[in-house]
Amino acid sequence: MDGAGRLSPGGAGGFEPCANCGPKAFRVLAAAGIKVFLGATGTVGEAVAAFKEGRLAEAAEANVEGHW
Repeated sequence: MDGAGRLSPGGAGGFEPCANCGPKAFRVLAAAGIKVFLGATGTVGEAVAAFKEGRLAEAAEANVEGHW
C-alpha cells in the first residue's frame, strides 16, 4: 500500500488484486500459487470489498504486454 492507502504490489493472503498484470509477474505469481484478480482500483479496503463481492475477475493469463 502506498502513502495514500492505495494498492501497490505485494499481495494479500494468497491473491493479488491488481488493475493489470504483465506476463513475467503473472508467471512468478502463478508459480508461487498466488491467484491474480484483475480490475482492482482505489484503496486496499475498496479492492478487498470488490473481491469479496465477486466484482474482480480471476486472470487465466497476463492481460498486458511485457515492458521489456
